[in-house]
Parts: sequence; structure tokens; C-alpha cells
Amino acid sequence: MTITKAQDELLRKLENGSAVTFTNDYYVVFSEEESEKIWPSTFYGLYDTKMVEKDGVGNYTISGYGKQQIRSKKK
Repeated sequence: MTITKAQDELLRKLENGSAVTFTNDYYVVFSEEESEKIWPSTFYGLYDTKMVEKDGVGNYTISGYGKQQIRSKKK
């Protein structure tokens, strides 16, 4: 899977401690400081390709594989 720019940015937010949840029919990326709605197309495919995984409370966080993918893109 080719990661889009928006997906790359989302994965980097997740690497920095944010998480994604699905609520009220949309995806939200959140951290202790803020939350924002994200386009479904930004999130789609990341769970299926194992770049994100569910944590113990049902939120989505970056997986080890997702970290490898964004680190391989760093220059």
C-alpha cells in the first residue's frame, strides 16, 4: 500500500501519542491537548494493512509495522 501524505501525517501524530476513535459516524484523532475530525479516506486501509492496531480500550494507535513504514520515509 502506498501511504498518502495525509496518512503519513496521521501516522506521525499517532507515533507522537495521539489515537483515533470512531464516534458519531466519523473518525477523530485526539490527544490530551486537542481533537479533530479526519476524512474517512485518510484512515481507510491503515488497519487492514496493519499500520494501526486497536489498543485495550478500542482506540486505534500506530503499530510497529506502521512505525517502520514512516521511519523508512524519513530523509
